[in-house]
Amino acid sequence: MSWIFDVSTDEFSKSGKIYCHSTKGALPIGFYTIGYAKSNEHLGELFMTLYPKSGDNSADVKPFYLTGDTDEADCLVIPRIVRLRLATSEDRILEVVED
Repeated sequence: MSWIFDVSTDEFSKSGKIYCHSTKGALPIGFYTIGYAKSNEHLGELFMTLYPKSGDNSADVKPFYLTGDTDEADCLVIPRIVRLRLATSEDRILEVVED
C-alpha cells in the first residue's frame, strides 16, 4: 500500500493512519517514487526526492523533495520521525490526492 498525501487537508498518511500534516508544499496530483534518504547542507538531514512516475500526467514536473524545514517552494515539509519511517519503509510510492 502506498503512502498518501492529500493536498486539500495537508494530511500525510498510510493505510488510513494519519502520520502528520505538512506545513508547506503543493504537489501536483499523481504518483511519485520516493527516493532514498540523503543529507546535504541545503535540504538538510534525511531529505528524499520525489520523482513523478513515468506515464503519469505529471511526468514533466520537476522533482519535489520531502524534507524537514526549508523555505524552498518545491519541498513538502514533514517531521523527522515521519521521514525516518519513510526511509525505512519498503513502500516507495507516494500517491498525491485531493479529497
